[in-house]
Amino acid sequence: MKTSKISLILSLTFFLTVLIVSCDKKTAEPEHVAIDIEMSYTPNPAVAGTVITITFEPVVAGGAHNDGHDDASDEHLTISMVTCEIGSHDGGSHSDMALTKDDLGNHYEGTRTFDEAGHYEIHFNYMHDDEMLEKAFEIEVL
Repeated sequence: MKTSKISLILSLTFFLTVLIVSCDKKTAEPEHVAIDIEMSYTPNPAVAGTVITITFEPVVAGGAHNDGHDDASDEHLTISMVTCEIGSHDGGSHSDMALTKDDLGNHYEGTRTFDEAGHYEIHFNYMHDDEMLEKAFEIEVL
């Protein structure tokens, strides 16, 4: 009799454990998607005294561009609290660059006219998955 009670208790414990584990897997948060920021500018090459349009686009790290189609990966590319700062490569002054975003919020664009030729650093700051991140770029102005 004791053996059957022990077996019953062990069986119930096993099934309860399996049930709890399977429920936890179903309610787990979505998997973190690593993103990267790609930068492009026009005209290319950048020329001093000319208005340069600088574009930033979040993409799945190691993946293809977010082309604006409504697929499941678009929601993972959402970023917020976007700022951009530009400074000379030699450590000179830095200034903010205003950015606009497209209707989907996944394409950021700003303009800058560089007065002098040289190397410039661009710091794109953003929040993704509750984490503040920064991506640095360099641009050579002729």
